[in-house]
Amino acid sequence: MRTERRDIIKDGILTQWLLTSYSARKLGLKSTGHAGGIHNWRIAGQGLSFEQMLKEMGTGLVVTELMGQGRECHYR
Repeated sequence: MRTERRDIIKDGILTQWLLTSYSARKLGLKSTGHAGGIHNWRIAGQGLSFEQMLKEMGTGLVVTELMGQGRECHYR
């Protein structure tokens, strides 16, 4: 599967899963070609502090770590 731009999270909403052929088969879904891991993550902010984002978010999920991708996540 070819590399392409994907919006995984858009406006704070998860828009698609990251599935290897194994995980897709288990879920009865189509693979998204992520067996080799995720490359070139780009996380765009809106200039809010972490505390402001939490307050504006209300109810939601905050991801602080990813396991299994062999990548470090740095943000500014």
